[in-house]
Amino acid sequence: MSSPHPDHRLVHSYRAPLRDIRFVVHEVLDFEDHYRSFGRDDLNRELLEGILEEGARFAEDILAPTNRVGDEHGLVFEAGRVRTPPGFKDAYDRYADLIKEMQAIEAQLKKLGS
Repeated sequence: MSSPHPDHRLVHSYRAPLRDIRFVVHEVLDFEDHYRSFGRDDLNRELLEGILEEGARFAEDILAPTNRVGDEHGLVFEAGRVRTPPGFKDAYDRYADLIKEMQAIEAQLKKLGS
């Protein structure tokens, strides 16, 4: 039996379960009301939706592709150090860069608000 994919491996894709996440964020936990109770009116539904969309995009486009290589290569522990599979460091670096960008934006918003 031949594989439909040319290199005979399964092609994996991941789609973040946004419908379920939205239900929990908006209906079960009501993040908007929660943050409003702390004086964070800026964390409204529109902003939360943007955060969810970007988080889903990051998970689908950056993290998910590391699953297969992680399964194939695994972690290596030698000479007291852990070596991650190819692509893991790049994915982490991109995550860290996003966190720094978000912190810079939040600092600017605080300056504008004071």
